[in-house]
Amino acid sequence: MAKGKPGVMIYFETAKAIKGLDYETKGRLFEAIMEYAEFGASPVFDGVLSAVWPFVADKIDRDSARYEEIRQARVEAGRKGGLARATSK
Repeated sequence: MAKGKPGVMIYFETAKAIKGLDYETKGRLFEAIMEYAEFGASPVFDGVLSAVWPFVADKIDRDSARYEEIRQARVEAGRKGGLARATSK
């Protein structure tokens, strides 16, 4: 899932949603975010995290798709630029 991504965004709205959770639960969520964003490993949660996770995962998926779109556009632009330079010589 990561495909060279340097990291993952954690949004303020997510922080607000989990503010009342204890540190152990927040830590479990953080670990899940990192594993999911880098390796695509979906966690199995119960309780409050099972309600929070779909929203967090959706943002990670959205950001990953956007990252891949930008990466592909840059690859294509580089390819076109290389072809233009090669044909102008």
